[in-house]
Amino acid sequence: MAGEGKFGLNIEAVYVHADDGPVPLLEYLEAQGGDVSVSWADVSGKPSTFTPDTHTHAIGDIDGLTAALADKADASDLTAKADSSALSALEARVADLETPA
Repeated sequence: MAGEGKFGLNIEAVYVHADDGPVPLLEYLEAQGGDVSVSWADVSGKPSTFTPDTHTHAIGDIDGLTAALADKADASDLTAKADSSALSALEARVADLETPA
């Protein structure tokens, strides 16, 4: 799974507010004996912000990025548009406007 093991939360410092007061999360989960749903509001000891560390990603690691980039204009597309008759007509019109009567 991408990103697995990169979250910096100390699981030993996480508590759940149970009926008897705060209980370490691992202890609470073990006592439940199976799948447990814990409300985010009931988790204490969590950081107030999750500031990301500076990092990079390979293009292939980002779903859909390669295809999205392939659809973007490249230098040859821009050159072809720059050579179009519409641009030539615009340049001629500007030249006419710049020429004194």
